Amino acid sequence: MLVMPGNDTLRSGAFIAHYTADGAYQFTQESVVGLTVMVMEDSGHLVVAGAGVAMYSPTFVLQWSRSSNDVAGVATDPVGSIYVAMGEPSGSLQKYSRDGTPGWRKDFWVNGPSVTVVCDDFGGVYVTAKMIDTMNFGNNISFVANNNICSVKFDTAGTARWGHADVGQGQVADFFTSAVDRHGSLYLACSSPGQTVFGSDTLNSVPSAEHLFVSQYDSTGALLRVLQLAEATPTTYIIYATGLTTNIHGDIALCGLFEGKTLFGTISMSSLGGFDGFFGVITVPPIIAGAASLRFASVDCNNGEHDSTCIL
Repeated sequence: MLVMPGNDTLRSGAFIAHYTADGAYQFTQESVVGLTVMVMEDSGHLVVAGAGVAMYSPTFVLQWSRSSNDVAGVATDPVGSIYVAMGEPSGSLQKYSRDGTPGWRKDFWVNGPSVTVVCDDFGGVYVTAKMIDTMNFGNNISFVANNNICSVKFDTAGTARWGHADVGQGQVADFFTSAVDRHGSLYLACSSPGQTVFGSDTLNSVPSAEHLFVSQYDSTGALLRVLQLAEATPTTYIIYATGLTTNIHGDIALCGLFEGKTLFGTISMSSLGGFDGFFGVITVPPIIAGAASLRFASVDCNNGEHDSTCIL
């Protein structure tokens, strides 16, 4: 049982708490579909997803709900369409119109819980996951995936524009989360020990350490750069990202969890025991100039594993 401000009492289950812009508590309501992820679309409608997907009006009145497999990610495009990504073992990407009418659907095999979907401002819809088997998304977009981190870009009509099995090439690489920027570039956060392949580029890192990377791709799917942001030693220690976003200046914000001793650029941190949280902002220069500037901070998570996200 949870008691909120104003003596609002909730029993077990998922709930949504509402606060004003200055942090004043308003009310709490239960989510009819559980709660894994939620997003606010441009008109103020709230989309909530878990064991299904539901939309609430700007006054928080339930508009509709749809059942589905456990949802891993959700995104909205500029016209209010909703895209729901579902995870392993049979991944899928389902489009809904603003009124909840199902649209096109794409299916694929995945190996791992992280399946993300993000939308840009130009009609691009990007799904990323660790995929397996031969992938054929139509429009001559096909590739063979062997536990690779794969991304596919669709337009809002469901036509595949590009896709690739870019990261890992059968190696031990874990995918966490993704984001897009105002220019239509796609960013992926992943980790891997030792040698890691990004497209045709191979990064040789300390084999006894776990490394956290962010890779950037342009709107055509071409790899622009890879940033190694953190190194955890030894590999028995874990570092992973739970939130990734960008701002209009091209800065990248990243948050997640780490254990043991971890090096963020030149900043060394040690967890207080178990998992601790971290938050970092990376000021990224143009492709042709200089190294990225990293600013990181950590917070004790009381030795627990927690989901988190970040907004920049």
